[in-house]
Amino acid sequence: MANKQPEDPEVVGHEPVEADARSIWIGLGGIFAILFIAMIVIAGLVALFASYRSGQPTKTAVENPIEPPPGTPELDANQNMQLRVLRTRERKLLTEYGWVDQQAGLARIPIERAMQISAQGKQ
Repeated sequence: MANKQPEDPEVVGHEPVEADARSIWIGLGGIFAILFIAMIVIAGLVALFASYRSGQPTKTAVENPIEPPPGTPELDANQNMQLRVLRTRERKLLTEYGWVDQQAGLARIPIERAMQISAQGKQ
């Protein structure tokens, strides 16, 4: 009485409902194998890089320093002091009276006084 239906999808007209357990286990095994191999490779690279990290520069780096490419600015150890001097000079130019050209009668006034004069002229 039991009529067994053929399992061929073309004969049945649709895909079978049951999943193939063997294929699933093979796929999971492949994924775990790839993860295991990747972990071994990463552990080896970490060990390799850790062996290079001794805290001391290598002799080749000290003997053969890398030249910077042309056109790059040189680093200056006194750059902080030069910036401080520049800012002091700029602050002095903005906050003090002074002559720009005394013979021509051209003077410099503090910026706050110049803004007050400008605001009075607009009223």
